[in-house]
Amino acid sequence: MTTLIIHPKISIQRNTALSIAQDYLEKPIDIKKLPPDLHIIDGAVGTSIGIDDVKTLIKELQYQPYEAKYQIGLIFRSDRLTTEAQNALLKSLEEPGEQTIFILTTTHEQFLLPTIVSRARKVYVRENLDQEVPTQELEDCIKELPQSPAIGQFLERDIVDKFLEIEELVKKEKDSPGVVQDFLHELQRYFRIQLIEATEEKDITEIKHLLSITKKISKTLFFISKNANKRLALENLILQLEESIM
Repeated sequence: MTTLIIHPKISIQRNTALSIAQDYLEKPIDIKKLPPDLHIIDGAVGTSIGIDDVKTLIKELQYQPYEAKYQIGLIFRSDRLTTEAQNALLKSLEEPGEQTIFILTTTHEQFLLPTIVSRARKVYVRENLDQEVPTQELEDCIKELPQSPAIGQFLERDIVDKFLEIEELVKKEKDSPGVVQDFLHELQRYFRIQLIEATEEKDITEIKHLLSITKKISKTLFFISKNANKRLALENLILQLEESIM
């Protein structure tokens, strides 16, 4: 079973995830001394969660539970999983063991591959609507995400220039595999920053608009990971973005 906890405030994501894990373990959790059946990847520690982190987690979950009824894999800040790491995790989510539980936290589901989200039980954590937003966590998140002036300049170009740059990017991919995905990750970061700021300002219309854009980028990353034609995938994305941004 997989549970996806969704909330803009990181501390609330953590508390909810630990509370759910505690229910499965049937014992209190001391974060300084984790129980043997709880395995954690903490995305707050670094800038991203790579495929090696996921492989290590999956390996740990292959064993029988030591004390509890279940082995639990908990991933804080799952939005920081690289596309490669998400694809590696997806294989385990598709065929989880009977005694394996996955708990993921994120600020929004659009930051994950649609195939991961579709296999999870989504938990939207609610707070008192009068509670102040933004939170310090959101402000910290804005600082952690790198600004990309090149992406801003790219988006300001006309459609012909964008297609010409895509053509050059795809050519570079032959000599430097991964540059297309790097470009898409930078594009995603660009709009994530805007999304966080829109959340900060409680601009619901803009939030929905930006979520739609990040979802399109996530889908393009997924298609490319499945060996779709890179140029066609990028051109299709740009056309969709042109409609969204206009």
